Amino acid sequence: MAHRFLTISEAEKFTAKSRSTLRRFIDGIVKAENSPDRPLLVPTPDEVVALRKQNQPFTWKISEELLRRQFLKPEESEGSEREQGSEGTPKSDASRLVAVLEKSVAILERELNEKNSQIAAMNERLRESNILMKDLQLRVALPPAKEVPPTTTDVTATEREQTEANKPTSKRPFRWLFGR
Repeated sequence: MAHRFLTISEAEKFTAKSRSTLRRFIDGIVKAENSPDRPLLVPTPDEVVALRKQNQPFTWKISEELLRRQFLKPEESEGSEREQGSEGTPKSDASRLVAVLEKSVAILERELNEKNSQIAAMNERLRESNILMKDLQLRVALPPAKEVPPTTTDVTATEREQTEANKPTSKRPFRWLFGR
């Protein structure tokens, strides 16, 4: 089967991934010995050695099939299946991001449940504290006052009015303070 090979620039447009991401991907395949994806890269290992001996520059070309399998979603790759890891999960960046986010959500849910239980315990302690305070207030409260009959030493209302009338009324009680 003839594979269509793309340069890194073409692969960048095809996958919408950065040039550095594609280069890291290629380096991973090239450095891994016996990689099953190595035949999907051009030049071949023998050609690379020969070009390097001659000090000749070369460009990597990547199979379109490999790019689809690694970087595109299944619906974007027109039915081709995605490469599976050892646990059966896709190796794409998006699936790893989703897995990390799911773990974060699980951790946050556990923390939220723990905080809810702490708040419930605090509310229970507060309720007990209020019950104890009410009991303490009932025990310390003064008994109701007894009525005392008026005696002759009490000042009558008319006498109080007379003493208040004799008080000097000044609209400026602090006059002495400001020197007037």
